[in-house]
Amino acid sequence: MALTKEDLQAIGALMDSKLEPINTRLDKVDSRLDKVDSQLDIIQEDLETIKEESTITRSMTNRLLKWAEKADRTAVNVGFDETE
Repeated sequence: MALTKEDLQAIGALMDSKLEPINTRLDKVDSRLDKVDSQLDIIQEDLETIKEESTITRSMTNRLLKWAEKADRTAVNVGFDETE
């Protein structure tokens, strides 16, 4: 028994109606994933900023440490004693 064009259209319509809830849920999942992607982009930008700022902070801390060491050596050479 061969299916007619009308039979195939009816089967197609039935399948479409059965798949509609699945498609709706998949659309919602896509929407949530888009939001997660947007949030991850923001987090990535923030992370890059933090990396840059930590590099600057590290550099400035190293400069301060060198300055403190130099100041300490100068104080010792001049004769200042911390215990006095």
